[in-house]
Amino acid sequence: MPDVAANTSLPIVSTDVLDRRWIDVNIPCQAACPIMTDVPGYIEAILNADFETAYRINRLDNIFPGVLGRVCHRPCESACRHGREGLGEPVQICFLKRSASDFGMKPVDLDIDANGKSVCIIGAGPSGLTAANDLAILGYQVTVFEQYEEAGGMMRYGIPEFRLPYDIVRRDVKSITDLGVEIRTNTRIDSWEALDKVKKEYDAVIVSGGCMLPTRLDLPGLESDGVYWGLDFMMRSNRETLGIHPKNVVVIGGGFTALDCARTSYRIGAASTTIAYRRTREYMSFSGEAELEHLHEEGIRL
Repeated sequence: MPDVAANTSLPIVSTDVLDRRWIDVNIPCQAACPIMTDVPGYIEAILNADFETAYRINRLDNIFPGVLGRVCHRPCESACRHGREGLGEPVQICFLKRSASDFGMKPVDLDIDANGKSVCIIGAGPSGLTAANDLAILGYQVTVFEQYEEAGGMMRYGIPEFRLPYDIVRRDVKSITDLGVEIRTNTRIDSWEALDKVKKEYDAVIVSGGCMLPTRLDLPGLESDGVYWGLDFMMRSNRETLGIHPKNVVVIGGGFTALDCARTSYRIGAASTTIAYRRTREYMSFSGEAELEHLHEEGIRL
């Protein structure tokens, strides 16, 4: 058994193919995680009521544990061995991640040696904030430019507050600014001239503008009044009051955004809301059966 792979308390996992195969077989939950979070490590810490250690283990790989503890699509749980036939139900790993953040989050206390270099990052979404976090730890002076009123990108403006409270996003962002990262909101870099100016002021520039464009359908009539693209609808509802009362709303689609739009329309005054999906329920994306129960409780037809 490879030592590095066997000792899951280590912050570094060997890239040797044999070690990765060992993890795939023996720790499928960690192997399923896109960022290889040490799931057994933080669950053991929670078992010992050491939520602070659980939070710190999470944050080694995942700087948004409060966010992902609420909105992750949970590939770790699908891979969990406890959910295999005859073994019962998978461990509720996502809720455990959330508890580590909610009960164990402490300010990041690092002794960082400044290297005298400055970096500008354009965009304060997940990728831009991750780059800011990692560069700050390496000693760079980091400034992030964000066009909207708050940092967070899709985490802040693409997900409804009832599913991901704004304060949770702010709390995870604060763990990054606590490292000395400066975030300048309401600052838009939208021309070559503005970019050239920034390039002269910093040693390096990272463009991390994200993809705030919806997936569009080629159907007639979609440019009519009262027709919204799902992402545009969520962006507007998260940035301003978007009243649609007493309209009857139809949401086309069965993914996370579609369900968010349906449940948001209910909250801002729709007379009725219906989800129209081209396939059967088992192909839909939702956060467990509880979310389908919420749709029923809110009177949303499927």
